[in-house]
Amino acid sequence: MQFIGNFGYVAVCIVGAYLVTTDAITIETIVAFMIYIRLFTQPLTQFAQVGTNLQSAQAASERVFEFLAEKELEAEHPKLAKVEHVKGEIEFKNVQFGYRQWTKTMINDCPCNDQKCAVIDFR
Repeated sequence: MQFIGNFGYVAVCIVGAYLVTTDAITIETIVAFMIYIRLFTQPLTQFAQVGTNLQSAQAASERVFEFLAEKELEAEHPKLAKVEHVKGEIEFKNVQFGYRQWTKTMINDCPCNDQKCAVIDFR
């Protein structure tokens, strides 16, 4: 739609410039025609914009309804293991730690036995 309006502006300017040089019309007439072009193309541009917005809304609603139609995940709580006799102790065996960019590991074979509610800090 903008192409039509811009093409109209160019046509009015070219034809108007020719007619002004031949004293057939005045510059005010060219300005009036440019205003007429804007008044003519503005509703067409708005109508095209409404169509674009409707297409966007349709695509968004399709994605929403597709998401809502997905099968729900099964409940996870039946899969949970029942833990009995929890003591609250943590024990690490054969712990190794390092970063990929360094070939040397920082912590090697670190046994750690800790009691309940203790803070463990490796520095």
